[in-house]
Amino acid sequence: MLRILNGIQGSANAQIIMATHSPILMAVPGARLLEITRASPAETELCDTSHFKLYRDFTVDPGDFVDRALRDEI
Repeated sequence: MLRILNGIQGSANAQIIMATHSPILMAVPGARLLEITRASPAETELCDTSHFKLYRDFTVDPGDFVDRALRDEI
């Protein structure tokens, strides 16, 4: 999917509007990310999304992440 999206982005002959929680798909080069907030959609950066932070925290220390999640601290 990442390659398909990147190919579409590179060809500049189509636009994709997609809702996703996947930081991997959000990382397509040149993608414009909009976060839906209560007020209105707001442009954001990949590293500022909550899902990027969630994946990052998990990959840094999976055991600690799971322990905190089980204690409802995430």
